[in-house]
Amino acid sequence: MLSSVILISAIIFQTAAAIFALLLIPVTGKRFAWIMISAALILMDVRRIMAFLILKIKIPTLITALVYSNDAIGLLLSIFMLIGVSGILTIFSDIKKSGENKIRTVFDQTFEFIGLMTTDGILVDANKAALKSAGVEESAVIGKPFWETPWWTHSKILQDKLKAAIKDAARGKFIRFEATHPTKDGGLITVDFSLKPVFDSFGKVVLLVPEGRDITDRKTLSMELQQQKLLNESIINTMINGVIAVENSGKVILLNKRFNEMWQIPVEILNTNDVNKYITYALKNLKHPGKFLDGIRELYLNKEKKNRDEVEFKDGKIFERYSTPLKDIDGLCYGRVWFFRDITEQRKMEAEIQHRLLFEETIGQIAKQLSAIDFFEIDHWVQDSLNVIGEFLGADLAYIYLFSDDGTIMRCNYKWLANSSCAKPPQEFPKNSFSLLNVILKNNGSVQIHDVSELNETWEKEKQIWENENIKSIICVSLTIQHKQIGFACFGSSCKKIAWSGAEVSLLKTIGEIIVAALIRKKAGEELDHLAKFDALTNLPNKHTFEMMLDKTLAFSYRHNLQFALLSFDLDNFKDINDTHGHDVGDELLTEVGNRLSASVRAEDFVARVGGDEFLLILAGISSAQNASDIANKILDSFKQEFQLKKQSLAISASIGIACFPDHGKNKEELTKNADVALYKAKNAGRNCYRVFAE
Repeated sequence: MLSSVILISAIIFQTAAAIFALLLIPVTGKRFAWIMISAALILMDVRRIMAFLILKIKIPTLITALVYSNDAIGLLLSIFMLIGVSGILTIFSDIKKSGENKIRTVFDQTFEFIGLMTTDGILVDANKAALKSAGVEESAVIGKPFWETPWWTHSKILQDKLKAAIKDAARGKFIRFEATHPTKDGGLITVDFSLKPVFDSFGKVVLLVPEGRDITDRKTLSMELQQQKLLNESIINTMINGVIAVENSGKVILLNKRFNEMWQIPVEILNTNDVNKYITYALKNLKHPGKFLDGIRELYLNKEKKNRDEVEFKDGKIFERYSTPLKDIDGLCYGRVWFFRDITEQRKMEAEIQHRLLFEETIGQIAKQLSAIDFFEIDHWVQDSLNVIGEFLGADLAYIYLFSDDGTIMRCNYKWLANSSCAKPPQEFPKNSFSLLNVILKNNGSVQIHDVSELNETWEKEKQIWENENIKSIICVSLTIQHKQIGFACFGSSCKKIAWSGAEVSLLKTIGEIIVAALIRKKAGEELDHLAKFDALTNLPNKHTFEMMLDKTLAFSYRHNLQFALLSFDLDNFKDINDTHGHDVGDELLTEVGNRLSASVRAEDFVARVGGDEFLLILAGISSAQNASDIANKILDSFKQEFQLKKQSLAISASIGIACFPDHGKNKEELTKNADVALYKAKNAGRNCYRVFAE
């Protein structure tokens, strides 16, 4: 029973082995060898079956046949097995050879430079890449010390370094460094070189494997990238704008030096690279922190949005802020870039330009007003101009001092005070009280004092006056007519220190010129008005002025039921004096007559020269004709004394006619006519007397 089980198991396993041998045919390609082995295995099964039959069958002739057949099968089995095993042996040889070929192929086809050397540095093998890089045949390098090969002949320093590296590698140390190697065309390449020790089963170093990788392109690219990085950093750090790039998480990935300079964030906060901490620090310095935060939130909610606005600081700084999304190569927003430009000076300049334009417009309006007003309104115009310009400049007081005709006194002709608390400038000063100021104004045309309290001792007089007036800052411009200084205009502040700009100073000089033009016009107007209203010789009111005064006196007397007298005055024989002594003497005499008439009447009376030697007088507020007669007698008595002229003395008498309102006339024509009638009566009475009009 046991023998049968063993027999059946052997047959099964040998059959399986035969089938497996056949399955190896497509793998190994040794078809004949594997068929022989498979046939041998099957024959083994046949022999076992025949042996089993020989033992079981008792027929001699059949047994003999089976025995001979079994021997024949055994012979065939031996032959088939020998043939198959021979074929298999070639398989292992081919496998070994194929493996060696594959290893060599890999060894030669790798782009890296690989070799084998002994522990004392003798090169025993090198791959094609290594040989090709040096442009040599295998025979030129194999069996030679590595430092004598073409790879290492260009540098004594590098050769010494290699020898030291081989010694270290022979002791089991892994060595790696970069080196430059010559190429067959005379160039140099950069190689990432290493020496790897190879150990036997006992841990002894038996070989060294030199490996090299051409990293010239990588090195060049790395250097280019490094240079580009340095260039980019240099460009970014030399930008006039502050730049910061922030990821969506709030991590700062880039910022330049200008950003640090602009925002002045402490180093310990900068080093956190946390933009939220940057913002927390910056908010305390901002004028509108809420607006700043709202702008940031809106942009992070709208990641694709770009934005440009301005950031104002408490200290007056203004930054222009521009933001744009930061995108990856797929176009996805992963953060933001912020650019900050300091536009403080630009805004100041724009404000100054706007201020200047507005100032120029104001000055233009003032000049236009001057051209439209009459000369008698100029005083009021100057006052208004001081007010407008003072407020525009931020001053709270302004005044104009003009020199007296002899140049010794300065009088405050115009002044403006913003409020009652401002100190009022003194009405008069000796000119030498502002001696230094006047010298500088004469030379420069203007003086600006930012802080009066800081003036040195050379300004002692001016400083004392200004401090007494509680002036903290002041600016003065010269008032000049034909290179002659006639005074100065000043604008000051008693509540704050002001540094006026150069443009404001320049425009104030223009204002000074306009004021001078106004004063010239006023003087010319007054002179023309005086000529129109007063006699050029005696400086007494002329006929036109007299008539205006007579109209006013009539109206006033009607309204208040008052009396007044009109006196018609004429010199006796004045023509003889002109003919005898000449018109110059006559004119001089008329001037003195006018002076004597003015001195003989009351302050409320009115004296006018209406032509030649004719004068008219209005005696206001008299109670009767007798009052007029008394004044007439006083006048005649004054003429009893000779007139002392420049070259001689002359005696002359006069005649006077009197007409009283309302008794002798109720209008201008009647009074004038009746006064002349009374004068003729005095002439006819022998002259040197007066007569009252009587119907």
